[in-house]
Amino acid sequence: MNSLFLHLIPFYVFWAFVSLPVALSLGASAFRSYHEKYLLVADYINIVENIYFMIYAYFSFRLVKRINKVYKESYSYRTKDNLEWAEYLILGLMAIIILDTLFSIYELIFPIITWNIGTVIAFLFVGFYSFLGYKGMFQANILLPEFLFSEIHPNPPSHDSERAEHLKLQKSIRQLDTLSDTEISQLKEKLYTLLERDKIYLNDSLSLLDLAKELEISEKKLSELLNQHLHVNFYNFINEYRVAEVKKRLEGGDNEKYTLLGIAFDSGFQSKASFNRVFKQKTGMSPSRYRRSIEAAKVP
Repeated sequence: MNSLFLHLIPFYVFWAFVSLPVALSLGASAFRSYHEKYLLVADYINIVENIYFMIYAYFSFRLVKRINKVYKESYSYRTKDNLEWAEYLILGLMAIIILDTLFSIYELIFPIITWNIGTVIAFLFVGFYSFLGYKGMFQANILLPEFLFSEIHPNPPSHDSERAEHLKLQKSIRQLDTLSDTEISQLKEKLYTLLERDKIYLNDSLSLLDLAKELEISEKKLSELLNQHLHVNFYNFINEYRVAEVKKRLEGGDNEKYTLLGIAFDSGFQSKASFNRVFKQKTGMSPSRYRRSIEAAKVP
């Protein structure tokens, strides 16, 4: 926890030497000269503040991207609401801060202006927060297995030393090292049976936990089996089968009976957007283009 407080030092310094004296100067004549001096450097201070904020916004955005990556280790689907709200929050704040910085630079170049720049920023924040409130109503929760949090936070906070040691130990131990090559091969065979015979991937909300329960192993073991032995993450592994199912049905003539989107949903995809994205990623062409190529091949 102590390390987290270090990040607040600039805030406390700013509050003690800028915010508090400026606030006092509005009602106490003793601080009036301080306020006049502050106005001379206000734009410079604002630029420094914004740079400080942008650094944290950048690392926050990197964290969101890392969570997106780890999410693929646990779920076979993605919805647009999972982390979209967090991305909007960070990118929106960054855009407003950049604009505020440009306004400060403008004020330094043209010190005499007839309109209040601060009002523009205030209205932008009001509109932005209203938008975030609307988007937040549709925000989905993300539930990740605990062992995956070690991938998001490689160095857990020192205040939670017991949990930190637990995660460190989990990360260092290879769960499948206790199994023989024969047992690992049997696990793979059981996994392929669930996918190829039982077609468990048709469950559009299939998660790492669901598949681990079917295999009667832990999520950690299944994740290691996929990553270390099959060299693929859970998201891509399951969607490979879904794409193959769509291709099989299109080539089998289902496109004459059902819509492309209907086939996609029956194959385990949750949305048109995710289907188009994954299909193009796996085949190099859009689903509609792939369907046209099949129809063209059937023409004598």
